[in-house]
Amino acid sequence: MDHVSTWRLMYPPEGLVEGIVVSSGGERIAAEDLYGASFSDIMVKQFDGRGFLILDSRQWKKIKSQIKGQTQMPWRAFILFIVYWAHKKASSIEGLARKLHVNPDGMKRTVGAYNSAIRCSDPDPIGKIGYRSVIEVGPFFGVDISLKRTGLMVSPAMRLGGLKVDGSSGLALNEAGEKIQGLYVAGKNVAGICSNSYVSGLALADCVFSGKRAGERAAGRDLL
Repeated sequence: MDHVSTWRLMYPPEGLVEGIVVSSGGERIAAEDLYGASFSDIMVKQFDGRGFLILDSRQWKKIKSQIKGQTQMPWRAFILFIVYWAHKKASSIEGLARKLHVNPDGMKRTVGAYNSAIRCSDPDPIGKIGYRSVIEVGPFFGVDISLKRTGLMVSPAMRLGGLKVDGSSGLALNEAGEKIQGLYVAGKNVAGICSNSYVSGLALADCVFSGKRAGERAAGRDLL
């Protein structure tokens, strides 16, 4: 029960992924098109849960044009909050870095490396596959996507793994590995498929199987 999965999703709209996410030191955190749970795991373990999405004015305009066609409520409300309120704006990359309390020199080098790879048709420096466009036309925009516990920028999370159970009955096991009679465990309270990292949808299998097992055993019926 010592693993947690949290998500900082950056799309839709697709235009958001064309930017880059930097740390407080100005370096890229991970490929921005990486699965949200995987991206957030890197941000938590290597960058203290802090990150900043950097975009230029063309990308920002593109994002606004995509909101209606690519988002639905309540996600649309969150994106509108970002676009019209929760961001910083500056005429230069260095100026934006200072407003975000990011190392200006580090962020300038990172943006330069990102742009250079695109212009030269080279692979992305950290492996982003798609959604690449240069960050060069001011003003520039920055969104603090750091993981938060409260507020509109709160980060959804869930525990991975859970209590050890008897595989045939769903009864919880004590520290000695003995069954605790009458204590059935189901859902994400059980050590299951997603015990180290999370992939969307796998929790359904954990919950359906363990719930059926525990329910039938508790009712005194055999599993089908």
